[in-house]
Amino acid sequence: MHRTSLQTSSPMHRAGAIMVSLLVMGGWLSSPASGQTRARVHGLVVDAQHGKPVAGTLVRLLEADVSAETSERGQFTMPPIEPGKYTIVVECLGYQTRRSDVVLQPGGELEVTIELAQKAIELEPIVVTARSGKLTESGFYDRRDTGGIKGHYITYDDLVRRNAMGLTDALVNVAGVRVHYIQPGRTTVRFNRHVPNTGPDGRPQHAFAMGGGLPGCEPDLYVDGRLYRNSSPPMQTGAGGGTVGWKNSISRVDDFNAIPVSEIEGVEVYVGAAVPPFVYNTACGVILIWTRR
Repeated sequence: MHRTSLQTSSPMHRAGAIMVSLLVMGGWLSSPASGQTRARVHGLVVDAQHGKPVAGTLVRLLEADVSAETSERGQFTMPPIEPGKYTIVVECLGYQTRRSDVVLQPGGELEVTIELAQKAIELEPIVVTARSGKLTESGFYDRRDTGGIKGHYITYDDLVRRNAMGLTDALVNVAGVRVHYIQPGRTTVRFNRHVPNTGPDGRPQHAFAMGGGLPGCEPDLYVDGRLYRNSSPPMQTGAGGGTVGWKNSISRVDDFNAIPVSEIEGVEVYVGAAVPPFVYNTACGVILIWTRR
């Protein structure tokens, strides 16, 4: 009987970590009957770090296309095969794959002990998306994700990423929307639509828009599902029963930046007549603001 040892060092071993090796120990036993030429392979698979048996390991001999799986005790037995040179491949989830060449003698029996080094399993990254309860209840995500109504959707995180000082800073790149700076600190918004005969005096909407006849039409504005038309008085009820604006009275020019960015949870922009069902009919379009309250 003789002993053979085959080792394969890994970068981990060279770095001083636990040695990762494939050990082959065996003795060739003479055939008990003349003419018997098939060889046998059996052995044990253990954890290189802890020395514990590794169950469920697949052990294959490539050239013979035969395999065996280890038991709960880490043991395996191959079916008899023809003698010759083979490559043993050992695979198990969570461990590094090991392979080595062995030579099987006629009528011989090879016993092997295989040590497997643990390997971290690389999983697909988990993407965690935090959703606002307010926007979920308002249907913001449903409208955005289903695509039933064509709109532009802005979240608080979008405002932060754009370093928006006010809502209008986030509207400048929205298709069909124009932001007009009337004077320092005074901004208004128009949609690129011609809406005739919608003004209180019967003239086209774009003709009586503020700012010296600004082109386009003035969208309606909603806050938390309540209508705040630019040309209408505020509709929020104060403690004394009167109507008040959002901290300050909402004006036709300053409506869109009246609510601080820090209090905005989400914004929906719909340019045109296609709007959510809870919005009053409008030919121009609407801007919906959802606050963080």
